[in-house]
Amino acid sequence: NRLNPTTYIMRLFFDAKSNEISSLYSEAFQDEKSRIIKLLTELDPSNMNKYNRINEDKSKRTPLTNSRF
Repeated sequence: NRLNPTTYIMRLFFDAKSNEISSLYSEAFQDEKSRIIKLLTELDPSNMNKYNRINEDKSKRTPLTNSRF
């Protein structure tokens, strides 16, 4: 990914799974959340807003939607 961040397979994966990843890690411990947010924003900066929502209180969040549909 560092050599070619626009690789088709990486884009395809993150476009398909970014909502699931965000949902999954919103239940994690805080130290794990911090690490995963840092990693995901490096790997997939186009979905950074979704990954930053991992830290938000679930009661204040609105559901994530897939903008492609």
